[in-house]
Amino acid sequence: MYLSESERKKIISAYDCEDLVESNHYQVEPDTWVYLFRDKNDKKYVLIDADYIDFDFEVYPHLLRFDNGEFTKLDFVLQREVPVKDSSSRKKTAGTLLFEYTD
Repeated sequence: MYLSESERKKIISAYDCEDLVESNHYQVEPDTWVYLFRDKNDKKYVLIDADYIDFDFEVYPHLLRFDNGEFTKLDFVLQREVPVKDSSSRKKTAGTLLFEYTD
């Protein structure tokens, strides 16, 4: 589902990444949106928001491809998953995952 700017800020804060600046966002599946961010050192981050999340990667880098023919086609080389700041923040991040990525 689409997240408002204020919702995105709250979620990014729960990942302890308040200094990220959003560069773009895309709908990539009917119930999945990706939000692209950069930090002050130009590291790239992707926030994935979906009704159903089934991302369980054990090895990085990992290629994540969205290409269902109907929505935006995007590829990300995920470098690592960004953990939630603390257990009290988990509720704010429900349905989302944040990754550092490269093109």
